[in-house]
Amino acid sequence: MSFKLRILLLTILPLLLMAGVIGVGWWMSAGLAETQSHLFRDRLVEARRAELRRLLDLGRSAIAPILKEAALHPEADPASAQAEAKRVLTELRFEGNGYFYLYDAKGVVLAHPIRPEWVGKNRLNHRDSRGCYVIRELLGVAARGGGRTFEDQDRLGCYVLAALNQTDPGGGFLRYRWENPSTGREEEKLGVVELLPAWGWMLGTGLYYDNINEDVDLWLDRVRRNIGHTFTLLLVVLGLTTLVAAVLVLLTNLYQGRLVDRHLQALVYHYITLQIEERRRLSRNLHDNVNPSIVAAKYRIETALSQAAQGKPEYRENLVGALETLDTAIAEVRSVSHDLRPGVLDDLGLEPGLKDQLDEFGKRTGIVSSLTYSWDRPPLGEIVETYLYRVVQQALMNIEAHARASHVSLDLRPVGQSVRLEVKDDGRGFDPAHPSADPGIGLRTMRERFELLGGQFRIDSAPGRGTLIQGEIPIQKR
Repeated sequence: MSFKLRILLLTILPLLLMAGVIGVGWWMSAGLAETQSHLFRDRLVEARRAELRRLLDLGRSAIAPILKEAALHPEADPASAQAEAKRVLTELRFEGNGYFYLYDAKGVVLAHPIRPEWVGKNRLNHRDSRGCYVIRELLGVAARGGGRTFEDQDRLGCYVLAALNQTDPGGGFLRYRWENPSTGREEEKLGVVELLPAWGWMLGTGLYYDNINEDVDLWLDRVRRNIGHTFTLLLVVLGLTTLVAAVLVLLTNLYQGRLVDRHLQALVYHYITLQIEERRRLSRNLHDNVNPSIVAAKYRIETALSQAAQGKPEYRENLVGALETLDTAIAEVRSVSHDLRPGVLDDLGLEPGLKDQLDEFGKRTGIVSSLTYSWDRPPLGEIVETYLYRVVQQALMNIEAHARASHVSLDLRPVGQSVRLEVKDDGRGFDPAHPSADPGIGLRTMRERFELLGGQFRIDSAPGRGTLIQGEIPIQKR
């Protein structure tokens, strides 16, 4: 995985994870809002039940003086008192469409301000759209009172919610369907009824659920909007953060690309400079060493030929001198050839070539050396072998000139998909940040050889504890 891709993933993946967390949080918040709406609905129902208790107390209080007066004069005809009670409750209204109603124990309507045409008629068998006998249920709740409490739904879908309390002789709440005078449609209604034992009447009132549903829907809509606004803001911030991160990654990649280009240009420039310097050195060697030797040998052969033609015995001495001069020229040519491409690599391979270097190094300096060659894979290739050979050559030159070491170890082995070269000595060491001029040039040359092949180069050294040179070249790219 490339460095750029790793940077991009390290930047984007946390943002994607955050987006996932926000999405899960959004989903959980929506579920929580739904749960809270049910709790809110229950609290509203409880509040409406408390309000209905208050309204029922209001209705009872309105006719309480009439009931009291009738109780004080039991011998009097109750018809006039009952008529007055019906009139009072018929005229008593609340919240616009709120009203009280009266039924007797047989289901006959005694007072109903919204449906005055029902007065005097028996509605005991009235059923709502679900088939529930509403008046029967209301009378049953008024009669049962606190003796029983219901929170279930029968097979027809009729609800009995709860008794008024556990001490009243009668009365309770009922959830049923009834026509709403405001809309003309049958809707859910929460009713409360109570038995008036003196006359055997049922007093009741109620509130429609549409008000409760509207309040819950308004609350739930407000909560959802708040959640939506919050998470929308989070998503906007996340999107802006992602955009900024992408721009930063892009700018970083561009900047890094420019640095790589500049570094590559510097490497190429230095490599060309090295080539020019190498060619100049080879040209100087040929001009200063090989060419004079060949010319001298030519002149001595010509002199020997002339002397032989004249019968002079000195021609033999000139021929011997010419042969010695040619041997010198041949040695120079071999040296130049070795500098261009070590012949031992072609003839024997990298391992014998490195061993030959160490042997010559030991004979020349007296420094003990060791080689660990663990490469057991296919051949490294001409370019890699030549670069490794040259790096070892440069490292040994630096050790000979500066290290004052007594032992040198050379280790070459595979590491993953790369080949690793380590050259270690026990010399005086140095500070890699402030090398002297000569080792600085040599170290730079070694570093550039590794980097030209896409590898890495590292120096571990300190004054008094030797030096470790380590480099790796990726083989899969070769």
